[in-house]
Amino acid sequence: MNTPIKVSLLLCVYNAESYLKDCLDSLESQTLKDFEIVLINDGSTDNTPDLILDFMKNGNLMIKYYEQENRGLTASLNRAIGLAEGEYFARMDADDIAHPERLERSYKFITENNLDFMCTRAMRFNSRGDIGLFPSQNFSTVDKPLSPKLMRFGNMFAHGTFFAKREVFKELRYDERFRTAQDYDFLCRLIKDQSFKHGYCDEVLYKLRVDDKSSGRAKGSSQLDNAKQICREHYGTCFYLIPAANNVFKKYTLSLIKRLIS
Repeated sequence: MNTPIKVSLLLCVYNAESYLKDCLDSLESQTLKDFEIVLINDGSTDNTPDLILDFMKNGNLMIKYYEQENRGLTASLNRAIGLAEGEYFARMDADDIAHPERLERSYKFITENNLDFMCTRAMRFNSRGDIGLFPSQNFSTVDKPLSPKLMRFGNMFAHGTFFAKREVFKELRYDERFRTAQDYDFLCRLIKDQSFKHGYCDEVLYKLRVDDKSSGRAKGSSQLDNAKQICREHYGTCFYLIPAANNVFKKYTLSLIKRLIS
């Protein structure tokens, strides 16, 4: 009888040739070795497929590789969820970098705290270096950040830090109505579902690349529109959604209120 894989890492890529090697190098350096990468190439038109195949040939990672026509991140993630075999699932974005102990420490944190889902702090960075923690504020307890009263202000967690028992991803999956901000909707539904115990680790185990050309930050992106719709569906209003604030004063006031209740 085969021993189950401990962690399946869900990695969906589209035209990621500029940063994918950095991402895969960080995964190859993980101290936890018992993991597979379910890698979905979502119709890339650049050199991404060649980079992947070269890494599979010369690297030491367990990669399950699938190609498809472009369907977007949300649909690709759901396909990856269906193909993954691990006891735990982890997320990763192709332009980000994992701390060498990210998987090991996440696994230790989720098991020691008897959780079903957890996420961690990240460091935002660009070509010039580190530019700030995400989230920026400190929290006094493991469970406090993942609460409806804070989530109505917006999503303050990096999607790539998500780590959970397989049942969480299998049951919730991602809502394919949202090609962007799908992680915000996922968290809102997770928090509403009282059957899953969730928590937050304030260790920085992930580096989140901030690139003006990346999905969700480009001009005309649907990210904000989707976030507003998600916020209305789950909390009845998007009045408190900080990214939707239409002036500096409102954004500052909402940020201050969020810090006072966190």
